[in-house]
Amino acid sequence: MSIAAESLAAPLSLDCGLSVLLPGQEAEEWLTRQIENLFRENYYNYHFMWKLFDNSRYRFLDFDFSGALIGFGSVEATGKFAILSNLLVATAARGRGVGAKIEQARMQLVANLGLVPYSSCVTLGKRSQRLKELHGMQPINWKLGNRINVLEKDNISSAVAYAGDLKICPAINDDRIEYDEANDRTRLVCATQTQYDRWVAELRMRDRSYVDILAHPLVELDSDFLPQGLDIDFHTGSWGRLWQLDNKVLRDGLTGSLDLSVPFDVIASNAEVLISHLWI
Repeated sequence: MSIAAESLAAPLSLDCGLSVLLPGQEAEEWLTRQIENLFRENYYNYHFMWKLFDNSRYRFLDFDFSGALIGFGSVEATGKFAILSNLLVATAARGRGVGAKIEQARMQLVANLGLVPYSSCVTLGKRSQRLKELHGMQPINWKLGNRINVLEKDNISSAVAYAGDLKICPAINDDRIEYDEANDRTRLVCATQTQYDRWVAELRMRDRSYVDILAHPLVELDSDFLPQGLDIDFHTGSWGRLWQLDNKVLRDGLTGSLDLSVPFDVIASNAEVLISHLWI
C-alpha cells in the first residue's frame, strides 16, 4: 500500500526507511485521503492544506504496521533554499521517533541537493524547534500571532523561523507588497525608503491583520514596527531585517501559545550576529 523509499532518484542516495513522493509524482486516491485525514484529525483548521498535495515538492511519509499514515513532512526546493514544511506526526504515534526520522531524511535530502534549509516552526511545543537545532539550524526570527484558529478554535499561536548557513544570501533588492488573504497576512518588501514611505500609512491601519516588513538594512522604520530578526525573500533569494507592526495581532500573540526553545533575546542576538556577517 505504501510507496517504496527506493523509488527516490539515484543521485539523492537516500536510505531513510520512509515512503517518498518525488516532485512530479501524484498521490493515489487512497493516499490523498490518508494525508487529508491525518491533518484534519490533528488540526482544527490547517491553513496550508493545499501544500500537502503540491506535487512540485518532495513528500516524506511514514506508515505503521497496519498501513495507516502516521507521519508526514515536505521539502520545497526554491532557488538556493529548501523550505521544510508540514511536519506532522499522528497524536497516537508521538514519542516513537517518527518526527526525528522524517527530519533526518529531509535534512539528508537538503544536503544532497546542496541547498540551504529553512523552516517555520509553530510555537505549540518545542519538539519541531529542537529538531531543527539538532541539525545545526538556528533561529533567525519570530512572528507573533500569525496563526489563528489552526490547532483549535480561537487558539492564537506564533512562529519561529530556523535557517541553515545564509552566507550565500544578498541583501533585499526588490520593492513589492504581498497579500495573503486566506490567512489575513500582509508583507511589505522594501529595498528603498521611498517604498516604505509610500505604504506605511496603509499598513498602520491593519490593526487586526498580521503585518510585517522585510526591509533593506538601510531603510529606517518608525516605532510602530518592532524588530523581529531577519528573514528571507524566496522570490529573489535575498535577506532583510524583519519588522512586525505593533498591533492587536502582535499583542495577542504575546498572550497566546508561545512555547519557545530559544528565548526572544537570544534569537535577536543571533540575528544581529548574522546580519553583521551578511551586511558587508
